[in-house]
Amino acid sequence: MLMDLTLSLSRDNPVFRTLPPSHEARVMAAGHVGTHLDTLLHRPIPLEWMDRTGVLLDARPFGADIGPQVLADVDIAAGDFVLFHTGHIGRQAYGTDAYLHDTPQLAWSVVEALIDRKVSFIGIDGAGLRRGGKEHAKVDRFCEERGAYVIENLTNLDALQETAPARFPVRVAWIAHGGMTGIPVKVVAVLSDPAA
Repeated sequence: MLMDLTLSLSRDNPVFRTLPPSHEARVMAAGHVGTHLDTLLHRPIPLEWMDRTGVLLDARPFGADIGPQVLADVDIAAGDFVLFHTGHIGRQAYGTDAYLHDTPQLAWSVVEALIDRKVSFIGIDGAGLRRGGKEHAKVDRFCEERGAYVIENLTNLDALQETAPARFPVRVAWIAHGGMTGIPVKVVAVLSDPAA
């Protein structure tokens, strides 16, 4: 069974209708819309990373500031895709000010611990790993410089939380348009068929 974790938007989504020549419009034009991967350094992503092992962490009990306790007793290996289920995308409409600016955030110690474990992707069902423009860009660059990428605006993590084992296959596909700092991605969890 395949479960799509990608936020796909229709052309009539309000986020596209409210695009004055603003900072937000420029960011979106650079690929930062829907489920996407942030890349400030434009390094090529290894093609073998299209198939990863996913580890879903339930970060909902930790509220808006997710500390190192979220990693307690979790098996994370090099190359894993760690997904944080905060519930944010279910509480706030995508693209609203509340969605963009009140997103839960990971403590720096959590990000550093994941980098130390050499994960390949860190995903979240929110606008980013850290709040605020400078912190957002800083954590994205920190991860990319150390060989990991941040994937934002994941969806369906509620359903995934109910069905996924501790470790499960994940497929990630991307098209890296030259010079863009946000790359649209497709993220699909591969789960056992419940009827089998």
